Amino acid sequence: NRLEPHETENLLLRIKDSAAWPTLDRQSVLAHIVKLRPELAPLLASRAAKTENAGRGPVTSQRMFRERQQQLDRIVNAEIPRVAKDIAIARSYGDLRENFEYKAAKEAQSILFHRRDELMRQLQQVSPTDFKGYPTEKAGIATTVSIEYPDGRRERYHVLGEWDSDTSRGIISSTSRMAMSVIGRSTGDAVEVPSENGNVKCRLVEVSPLPEDIRAWAEGFDT
Repeated sequence: NRLEPHETENLLLRIKDSAAWPTLDRQSVLAHIVKLRPELAPLLASRAAKTENAGRGPVTSQRMFRERQQQLDRIVNAEIPRVAKDIAIARSYGDLRENFEYKAAKEAQSILFHRRDELMRQLQQVSPTDFKGYPTEKAGIATTVSIEYPDGRRERYHVLGEWDSDTSRGIISSTSRMAMSVIGRSTGDAVEVPSENGNVKCRLVEVSPLPEDIRAWAEGFDT
């Protein structure tokens, strides 16, 4: 008999967090379970992320975390089943050695499996955050920085998490070259930032907390 949803969830998390198994063995068992029950992939990724301490390791906005959860859900519950049907139909055409439809469908399936596994890894490794409680005395995650160029021009950037980027709003990933050039620096410090013509020496003129509209974007509540 199939386990109840909460029993399945508890079993998956017990396997994931067990210290009795080598890491590779745990990952292998979890991958096998997901292969047999693909609908569990989003659940595993989501629950695993929730057990992580948002103060440790890579983080991203709740908006971008949900987007990747939705991508995973669409792949697992819509695209993989659709390709499986295409493979079944292609099999009915006969000789698989000369069956272009079958080969194309199998290739598409392989790509989807790879993307599914990649998204699961990402969702387990990166935690969602609301960017509250981060220090703002120095440039870093959850800060807004203003940079003054030698010609007096100023630019403002909002440093969020690993998957966050929106050039129209000045949002940059914490792993971008621009963010890496200012993280850990204080107001008044000289910084060397990337530009189209190479690195440019500038001045960090302000470090401040994120404005409310950027926090709203991060939570997915902007219009």
